[in-house]
Amino acid sequence: MAKKAGKYKGRKRSLTPEGVEEARRRAEAGESRIAIAKDLDISRATLYRALSERN
Repeated sequence: MAKKAGKYKGRKRSLTPEGVEEARRRAEAGESRIAIAKDLDISRATLYRALSERN
């Protein structure tokens, strides 16, 4: 019933689209992936996943 009413939305994304763009800019500028992930408070796996997606 809750799902039908739109109450169940799932887990929130840890990285916003703006965060992905920032990460891309910094990665293209040569900054280390580990430093970017630490600054954005996300895991390296999340960062690599976001960088590999083409939106």
